[in-house]
Amino acid sequence: MLLAGGIAALLSTHHSGQETLPPGKYLVNRKIAEQDGTLYMLANVQTSSNGLATFNITETNETSAANAMKCTSPPPPLSDIAVRLSSGQVDDAVATMCTDNPTWQISLGPGQTIVYYVRFRNNPGLAQPFTFKVAGLPAVSGIRLS
Repeated sequence: MLLAGGIAALLSTHHSGQETLPPGKYLVNRKIAEQDGTLYMLANVQTSSNGLATFNITETNETSAANAMKCTSPPPPLSDIAVRLSSGQVDDAVATMCTDNPTWQISLGPGQTIVYYVRFRNNPGLAQPFTFKVAGLPAVSGIRLS
């Protein structure tokens, strides 16, 4: 049994027999980067009973002007976004907001925040510290979901 944010939670079992995180929302709140007036944060990871882990990334416009944001066509390869598990295994994303919604676009006003998601398989290694990496941004290491 794990104590996660004061709530007792049981680990689920992966088909490999190893424990995976049970369905739930795991707060992270880790800065990824500040780039071109945008602050990128890994806000949380939500695991679901369908075997997926959704990484929710906030993007905040820190400039005094609107920032046009949109998905590129085609979207970047899923291998550009990955987690490196403590075992050394690297898992690529299986979906992103842009692979699911390729025509998505928004004008993000000064101080406004959006949430962008990336999905991975709920791997047993996510129950241990891991590193999250998006191409073009610094890696965030030592992430613990609990």
